[in-house]
Amino acid sequence: MISSILIGIALFTLLQVVFIRHVTWHADVSVGDWSALSGPIITAPFATAASTAGLVALTYILYADAYVSSSSTLNVYLGTSQRTLYGLATLKSFPASLIRVHERFRVPILPLVISTLVGFLFFAPFPSWYKLVGFISSSTVFTYVVGGSALMVLREHGSELKRPFRLAGSSIISPVAFVGASLIVYWSGWPVVGYVAVAIFLGLIV
Repeated sequence: MISSILIGIALFTLLQVVFIRHVTWHADVSVGDWSALSGPIITAPFATAASTAGLVALTYILYADAYVSSSSTLNVYLGTSQRTLYGLATLKSFPASLIRVHERFRVPILPLVISTLVGFLFFAPFPSWYKLVGFISSSTVFTYVVGGSALMVLREHGSELKRPFRLAGSSIISPVAFVGASLIVYWSGWPVVGYVAVAIFLGLIV
């Protein structure tokens, strides 16, 4: 787990270094005015850099990777959402029909269908895939806020639970994690955060 996080940090840091080096700051951006950073340089910065450098093959590979990466992420979210519906059904929060597993494919078909339909509905209010990804990413970030506070609550009210691993210094780490995750949500930008908050409250009602 630690290795995957460190690899992710290293990869995204290097991507930012490449992006910052690619921008011709004096020509593209004036002091205090970031509006010039728009268009392909923002929506497809590395493909734009490759195209500018004359690397046609790399440009096509980067665009193809954008589709493949999005599809793999979609599959992960689809599997997670169907598993969530299945789990809620086993807890008797949802109808028992959601528990039925297909004999051949060994997956809960009804939760899979419902998750797919809900996913398509989410395309309706968003003008582009770029906007939808921003919304989903911000929604995911909201889940990070729960971790630190949940740990402290369980330490207080679930002290009798069996814990094979005990986090040292949690009284310090948990508040810091809560604040950090809250800041990440805040940095997601407005009005995306507002839309995500509304969606979360609607989910609580459901």
